[in-house]
Amino acid sequence: MDKTPTPVTNVTPTAPVTTPPAKPHRTGLVVLLIVLLAIAGGTAGYMVARFAGMSTQPATTTTTVVTQTKVPEKPKHIALLEELSKQISAGDVQKNGRAPAVQPDGLGYAVQPVATAPALKLNKSAADAKVTLASITSFFKAKNYNEKDIASNVDSSLALTDYTTPDVKCTLGSNYMGINDTTNPVAITVGCLDQPGYDALATAAKPYYAAYSQSADAKKSTVVPLYLDNPKVTASKTPDYQLATYSMGTFGGFTGYAGLYYQTPDKTWHFLTGAQNSPACSTYTTADQKKAYLGVDCYDTKAGKAAVVTL
Repeated sequence: MDKTPTPVTNVTPTAPVTTPPAKPHRTGLVVLLIVLLAIAGGTAGYMVARFAGMSTQPATTTTTVVTQTKVPEKPKHIALLEELSKQISAGDVQKNGRAPAVQPDGLGYAVQPVATAPALKLNKSAADAKVTLASITSFFKAKNYNEKDIASNVDSSLALTDYTTPDVKCTLGSNYMGINDTTNPVAITVGCLDQPGYDALATAAKPYYAAYSQSADAKKSTVVPLYLDNPKVTASKTPDYQLATYSMGTFGGFTGYAGLYYQTPDKTWHFLTGAQNSPACSTYTTADQKKAYLGVDCYDTKAGKAAVVTL
């Protein structure tokens, strides 16, 4: 079969193809936009990263420590007196009262506050005093305090009663001017001290009792010495010596005297004597005694007149 292609005889001519004009060149603008986007993207990335880093750091916690100051517990004898004061309208607790004499366990001496114990003080007419005293007595008995009469005159011109427990010891005192006195007021006092207070008095008296117990007075005595309040210590005119006067008495009795003590340069206390007046000049016999009491008043029994201690 003849497959020779048939020639095309009817061809319509076409219009020439024209290329559209080229658009303006924008390569620089595109680059600028890319750079700006990169910068913006980097800044945003930095901020996001920084924020993310900050948000992942643990929060700092500030702890405020509040220090609570512990209020000291009120001593038992003070609380007791304040409670009693409200009942009998005695006012504030004072600091110059009397409390019972006590001999601490295991010690050869006793101690007593006679002018240093916290106390209530009030004055009442004779009629009102009976009511007040009865009220005070009921107060202590209601708290199971042991009662002991120390002094009670027939006319009740002076009365002392101790009320004690193992923790607190008190003395009730009333001083009438005379029997059936309806004019002058009756002085009523209630003094108390707790065990720590007695412990402090016993500690203060310890070196003085040690000195007294070595003396001739102590060796010939069978009574228990009583130390009242605290010693009064003064400097001697001789360097390195000291003097002390300690009010003393007899435990369970009413006798009293001034215990005279001196301290030598080795810091040891010594008992000189017990006296109610200026001792005789002949009392000072040793060199230490004369040095310690140099210039102190004494009584010259030979001359019958007052003198001073000399070396």
